[in-house]
Amino acid sequence: MAVSLQKVAAVVVGFFAGGYGLVVLAQSIGIQVGTVSLGQVNSSPLGTVIFIVGGIIGTALMAALFDWALIGITSWFGATLITRMLDLRSGLSAIVFLALLCVGIIIQLAADRMEKRQKAEAEDKAEPEEKA
Repeated sequence: MAVSLQKVAAVVVGFFAGGYGLVVLAQSIGIQVGTVSLGQVNSSPLGTVIFIVGGIIGTALMAALFDWALIGITSWFGATLITRMLDLRSGLSAIVFLALLCVGIIIQLAADRMEKRQKAEAEDKAEPEEKA
């Protein structure tokens, strides 16, 4: 039951992170969508549509590819928050966002790969003991 609740929570987070992230990306390339900040939305109809589309994308990613989507969504959300805090010009903001997104994904994939390698090594060490 805990795993299913975790997946439901992740899908909900995927919706909001995807929606917020797509709105911020749209703003960073100069699309006027109103103002969107955590806890407050004052958006135009276009901003609402962009948020919903981003939310649907985030939800679909989380549902279909849970582990990969979790890496992508958390990297996207982290890059979004950092980019918003830096308050850069629109063109530079998009470049910084994409760079942070890539760095977040690379770091999480490397950590996941290292964790899997350590588990495999631990299992290999445990196997000879079981045969004896």
